[in-house]
Amino acid sequence: ILFISNKHNPDESWIVLQKNMLLQRVAGVLFAPKSFGEYRALASNIGAVPITRITECFPDLDAHMLVEFLSQLKLCHLVDSTLKIVDTSQTLPDLTRDSAGGGYSLFFPSLINLARPDSFDPASFNTKGSFGWLMRTKEEYQFFHNRFLHALMLTLMKGCGGTEIMCNPELRSLNRQCVVWSTGICWNTADGVTILVDVVEQFRSLYVA
Repeated sequence: ILFISNKHNPDESWIVLQKNMLLQRVAGVLFAPKSFGEYRALASNIGAVPITRITECFPDLDAHMLVEFLSQLKLCHLVDSTLKIVDTSQTLPDLTRDSAGGGYSLFFPSLINLARPDSFDPASFNTKGSFGWLMRTKEEYQFFHNRFLHALMLTLMKGCGGTEIMCNPELRSLNRQCVVWSTGICWNTADGVTILVDVVEQFRSLYVA
């Protein structure tokens, strides 16, 4: 059983009686491999799935409940049409349209289909006078699981506050924007410091610079 509080109208909160069954149903569509019959091309290459596409797949489920359900399980962030993370703790937006006139989406790091930009290769960061640290698995057959990386990316992005997600490193500003790819994330702090987090060495090491 999972209780999902409606912060803006507690009388309309939700109780999910069979959390695992609901998760299995939703994940079976969102994360199905292309070879599976359940597969649907929902996400962009940056991992954003429009809310309208999700509601089409699950017309019997309340959209706000589904957003809160997936967010509580730390699978995604709600973003607007400019790919800016939405803070739902202050206001519950109209999911059909945002202030920019577009629609909201759910951002899933696990659905990103982008390779690391050459400019963010850890080797090039080392040559720029930066410093960092490397966390490596102890055993040869130990790896950093994708789930760990995706949860880490969501946590880092939430900590930045108001981060805008970018896929083109040339479009970054000096503040509040980040570049993501399938194995990592890079962003600039308010002080203009560039931070890179990437899983390298075939998922055996976590590099932070």
